[in-house]
Amino acid sequence: MKKVLLLVLGVILVLFIGASLVIGQVWQKAPVDDYVYPEPEVINTEVLKIGDSYEIPEILLGENEQISRIELADEDILKIEGMKVTALAEFFRTSAKVYISEIEVPKQPTHYSSAFLENYRATVRNLLGIEKKKDVRTELRDLKIYEYDFEIKGFNDEAIVKDDIGYVNEGDEREIIITLPEGAYVLEFHVDDDKIVKVTPGVDNKYKVTALKKGEANISFVIARNKAMSAEQYAEYVIYQNEHNQQVATDMNNVPVAFEQHDYHIQVNEKPKNDYPEENLSAEKVYFTTSKGFTGYTQYGRTYIDGILIVNKTYSLPRSYDPKGLTSETNAAFTAMKKAAAEDGINLWIVSGYRSWDLQYSLWHRYVASEGQAVADGHSARPGHSEHQAGMAMDINSLSQSFENTAEFKWLQNNAYKYGFILRYPKGKTNETGYIYEPWHYRYVGTEFASKLYNGGNWITVENYFGITSVYPD
Repeated sequence: MKKVLLLVLGVILVLFIGASLVIGQVWQKAPVDDYVYPEPEVINTEVLKIGDSYEIPEILLGENEQISRIELADEDILKIEGMKVTALAEFFRTSAKVYISEIEVPKQPTHYSSAFLENYRATVRNLLGIEKKKDVRTELRDLKIYEYDFEIKGFNDEAIVKDDIGYVNEGDEREIIITLPEGAYVLEFHVDDDKIVKVTPGVDNKYKVTALKKGEANISFVIARNKAMSAEQYAEYVIYQNEHNQQVATDMNNVPVAFEQHDYHIQVNEKPKNDYPEENLSAEKVYFTTSKGFTGYTQYGRTYIDGILIVNKTYSLPRSYDPKGLTSETNAAFTAMKKAAAEDGINLWIVSGYRSWDLQYSLWHRYVASEGQAVADGHSARPGHSEHQAGMAMDINSLSQSFENTAEFKWLQNNAYKYGFILRYPKGKTNETGYIYEPWHYRYVGTEFASKLYNGGNWITVENYFGITSVYPD
């Protein structure tokens, strides 16, 4: 009896070893180390808002390939069920990775059933006293792994509106006007350092920015619309808001959904010394005639010719002249021009807009200290002589003369005058304007006057048109 049992055991062991050798040979067919992983494929989705879902498209799989797993870059932002990704929060950009595995299934000897093999393995374990362990050779094994990367967008790049309030001095105030599309509103705003600036909401989407102390700060305004959500979307939204201790909209038909953000940067300087005397601000109009026969006048320390406020090295503004920001006409004109440019694929933004008298004082003295007055006077206006103080001038996109080689500059050359802007300091006109060529500096003068100066892109300067000088009195 014992001999029979040992004979049976020997036969089983032979069968087991033979099957193992066959299975082992299968595993050697495609060693992992010899496989060259392809580059991830990047697939951009549509923009997702809170509660929106994105169905990852069907991926064409090869023979013996399967989706092994899907990973989310941030599970607080997205939720995944099957191949459906749902946005749980506002976000700018995140990703999901779909991992594809090529697998080899260990083949059983064709003359043995899987039930028979499992039975003889159990018998061997029992006879030899071996605990049952997972036999990895009978499992599916990943031999080749590659991935699809899905870039999932919340806010798209164009929805981040960046602007620069520029340099201000301690105690200065600026006004930010948020231009909103129909049905939109400011959901919230954030200041990254409230010791540097204070933001106070006003009416009609106007916000007062007060400079408190020297330093730099960023202000962000999140723009939203109300959206009707399905019961499923609303449930996901409520869960997320509660988990993050955020306010929950009680009406599922009017849930705020962010779609855009406006970012502003501000740099605060120390307040300059009060060593400039105040100008004569007489209410009496003092008239004069230019070399080309135009009549101008000076009143309250400001000079006008043909209804145009003149600011250059000859004609200045008093320290008390402070519109607190770009004039409403200038701001509206730039907004319209920016929108038109965007429709042509051109992105315009303001690098530096309004500057106060005190701020110009700080900037000019800084340049004089580093470059000498002769060089500084060629590109930086003395306090009271800067068009930026008028709230009608701005530096667009760049402060480099290489800006003239960009598509943005070419667009401005052909279109700025249509919105009332002129290239204030054209190339080769330094002897007229008093300043070096600045392809970035534009002044708002209204469409009628801008059209007169455009001259097919060969800009006529304000000084040439009116017959006036731009020379400091000293």
